[in-house]
Amino acid sequence: MALQERGFQVFIPFGENTRYDLVIDDGTSLEHQRGEWQAFRLTWNDGPRKLGLSLAPGSHAMTGARDFVVACHGNDRIIRITFNGDPMEVAL
Repeated sequence: MALQERGFQVFIPFGENTRYDLVIDDGTSLEHQRGEWQAFRLTWNDGPRKLGLSLAPGSHAMTGARDFVVACHGNDRIIRITFNGDPMEVAL
């Protein structure tokens, strides 16, 4: 099953605040050179244990919702997030 079909899997390491951008393209062509890509900004705030999700600066607008499967390091909690392009925050 393709990654896009089952959702992106994100593993959260507790213990520190962090931020990273997940950049995706079709994985097979050079269309990313023509701007065919999207980037998602994920931020982890360890104090309140909140995950922020938004489009990264410069990313193209979304054409549909994306599913993320979030697993938290150190416990068995796994949640599914459907992201439609609007910034959001989820307490874990």
